[in-house]
Amino acid sequence: MSRIGIGIPVYNGEGSLLKTLWSIRAQTFTDYTLYIIDDGSTDSTWEVIKEGIRMFSEEQVHIHRHKTNLGIQKTRNDLFNFYSFYGSWKNPSIEYFIYVDDDLGLNPAFLFTLISALDMHPKTAYAYCDFQWKGHFQHRQQAIPFDSEVLRQQPYISMMSMFRMSCLLQVEQPLIDEELERLEDCALFLKLLNHGYQGLYIPGFMGFYAYSKEGDNSARGIKDYRRWEAIVKQKYNRGPS
Repeated sequence: MSRIGIGIPVYNGEGSLLKTLWSIRAQTFTDYTLYIIDDGSTDSTWEVIKEGIRMFSEEQVHIHRHKTNLGIQKTRNDLFNFYSFYGSWKNPSIEYFIYVDDDLGLNPAFLFTLISALDMHPKTAYAYCDFQWKGHFQHRQQAIPFDSEVLRQQPYISMMSMFRMSCLLQVEQPLIDEELERLEDCALFLKLLNHGYQGLYIPGFMGFYAYSKEGDNSARGIKDYRRWEAIVKQKYNRGPS
């Protein structure tokens, strides 16, 4: 079994998915398995998936298609559950898990850098780095070294972190809160924090978002963001259990 499980949720990603897959294929660390879910796309995403997986071995990739659009939260849970069922509750066969969005490009050393850091810090639950946007708008998301107090006040860690599977299995399930329309990533990091788990910051821009899709959350405005931020903090901002 591969050491890393990569989960790729896709919805109407015909214009970006192949670039994402090529950036994974170019990784210097190759001991990984891919699971791709097409979340009921209305474009040619499914055909793009079938074309793109040809660059990987048959044993290395798994694909699935939702008949209807179930949403990013449900799709991320389906991806995680696929890998968690690969092994037993106490002895998962996948050591690390990572979500890769369909518009994300990765530095060739991305997987190697993060898994090396986690191997060197066995008590750390996840590793994260810096990202930047290069499409519809230009922006750099430069994180900071892990700080639990800052994390409780504002989200600063990307969902495209590498997680230790054994830690994810210890938090309340489902892993992703499907009741949240936004900031489900922030909720996950708070759940991990409530269990006493910490992250490890790896400086450097190891990935970039190539596109900003029409109708995505960034277009919903700061007022909507603040509303969901308050909901997440009320629900998950508590001390270690």
